[in-house]
Amino acid sequence: MKGSKNPLKLFRSYYLYMNQNLTKKESVFSIFVFLLYCFIMSFVNNLGEINVLGISFSRPIPALCCSILLFLLLCFGKRKKLFTIGVTTGDKKSALVLLVIMLTAAFLVNIQYILAGKVPLIAFFSNAIFYFLLFFFTEEFIFRGYLWPRFMKMLGLHAGTILCGSLYGLMMLTNPGNYETLSFLTIVNTLFAGIILQYIFSFLYIKLGNLYFSAILHAGFYLFSLSAIEW
Repeated sequence: MKGSKNPLKLFRSYYLYMNQNLTKKESVFSIFVFLLYCFIMSFVNNLGEINVLGISFSRPIPALCCSILLFLLLCFGKRKKLFTIGVTTGDKKSALVLLVIMLTAAFLVNIQYILAGKVPLIAFFSNAIFYFLLFFFTEEFIFRGYLWPRFMKMLGLHAGTILCGSLYGLMMLTNPGNYETLSFLTIVNTLFAGIILQYIFSFLYIKLGNLYFSAILHAGFYLFSLSAIEW
């Protein structure tokens, strides 16, 4: 699959490969898993700040913990076929190169805050790790590694990809702050963006053989966009 230079052939090869390794039952079960995940995430997203034993946790931390728990449960159930839920490690070199580039560029962008003491160096790197884990488990694993191949099994290559991308876009709308600007045009734009991103990140996944690359791209964007106040 990785050797193909034609994106359509690459998608087709992956589709046929997963068709051989997934059952209809597994695909239908993924709908139940996704609905349960949406219910938990919608609950967590509206909690704001959570206090446990006197320690306050911001909203993304419980969301990450729930996603990691789901990941571990699915891994336990798929011990013999981990590749069908996105647990792959192909071409780690490209992901490592991208990580170095992203960290270096983000460091240079924020260096004035770091040198002024407004952004502790440990905060910069801890944020980098946190955002990578957040996007890996809450988006790349769920929508590319787990749901995407199962939706393709049920609906076909492009119909499955479009449905997965649409759900990916709708999940973006559940973030707090998006409700105030919600409109028909916003929903259409978000759905379209979700489908386009699904195709792009899915292509990166099957081309490079891992979910790390797109997770690093996600994390890098947030590292660039953070200001000294947000740190």
